[in-house]
Amino acid sequence: VEITDINDNAPSFREAEKELRMSEMTAPGSRFPLVEAHDSDVGVNSLQSYELSGDEHFSLSVQAGADGEKRPELVLAKALDREEAAFHELVLRASDGGEPARTGTARIRVSVLD
Repeated sequence: VEITDINDNAPSFREAEKELRMSEMTAPGSRFPLVEAHDSDVGVNSLQSYELSGDEHFSLSVQAGADGEKRPELVLAKALDREEAAFHELVLRASDGGEPARTGTARIRVSVLD
């Protein structure tokens, strides 16, 4: 008898939406912890990667925790200007390693303060 783990769970976020407030004086390179996704599967079918979509002001860095967990961080890549954009809408996507891969998303809204 061989027992295998099927990819029956998608990564999910406890918070489907997150709001961050940043001053337009925030220095590029500043990092902000994001919500982590959780996946009940194990091995290759568990959470494997994160991806960020939105605009050029932000990038994503993923840190490895001592427990092996992947911890996403939002990185300010380009200076903010409230007159140019008062807020930015981003989407954080978590993917597992199954075939086909399953995904979960969280929306991130960054409000820019004067």
